[in-house]
Amino acid sequence: MGIKTVTSKSYFVSPNLRNISFGFQSNALWPHLKVWQQIALASGGVDSKHKRIALALIEELGLENLAYSFPHKISGGQAKTCVISKSICNRCICDFVR
Repeated sequence: MGIKTVTSKSYFVSPNLRNISFGFQSNALWPHLKVWQQIALASGGVDSKHKRIALALIEELGLENLAYSFPHKISGGQAKTCVISKSICNRCICDFVR
C-alpha cells in the first residue's frame, strides 16, 4: 500500500479528498437509522441505488441479520463492523477505530 503524503509545506490535499475515515470509540452511529441506512448514507444517500450497495456489503460481511436493526439493538462489535462498513463504502484506504 505504501505511504502517501497528504500535506506538507509544498503539498496539500483538502481533507475531504484524503480518502481517510475515522471511527470514534463511541461508534457515532445515528440512533434513528437502521444499519443498512447508516452504510447507505455513507455511500451517498438512502435511495434504492445506495440501499442495494449497502445490502450487498452487509451480505458480503455476513451481517444480513442486522441489516434492519437499530444501533441500540446490536452489540458493540457489530456496531464497530457497521462503522468499518461505512468506510469500505466510501472506499477509504485507512480506518482508525479506537
